[in-house]
Amino acid sequence: MTSYQTTPFVILFLACSSCSPPAHPQAADASTINPRTDAEKKAAQFIRDNENDPGSVEFSRFGPDDEKGVIIGGQSKPGGSVIRVRCRAKNLQGAMELKDVLVFQPADGKTTELPNPWGDDWLKAMQSQPHEDVGR
Repeated sequence: MTSYQTTPFVILFLACSSCSPPAHPQAADASTINPRTDAEKKAAQFIRDNENDPGSVEFSRFGPDDEKGVIIGGQSKPGGSVIRVRCRAKNLQGAMELKDVLVFQPADGKTTELPNPWGDDWLKAMQSQPHEDVGR
């Protein structure tokens, strides 16, 4: 009968300057964590009203915003606004989930939100988008 012997081994993780972890997003300062304008307050309330667990919402950033409503053709008319919101809230399974959204608040229509894959650069990205692609 053959006997097998297990040999313990150790994996070493060596730190080096070229192996640094990925950069983390810049932390928001206190002035961007709380809603500053009426449009941001309305966006915050819209987010709370539409979450599975409104009490779990933790805002981490508001802005940059477009409160003139003229940047994004077709989605926001003059007099409306587009508010960028980053927050965490519990999903249906009860796990905290990060979301970064644009809340569209047209002056004469229904408030909606869309995912924001651009982060802080959303305004620049939207300015370069053809109007028919906005919101898809």
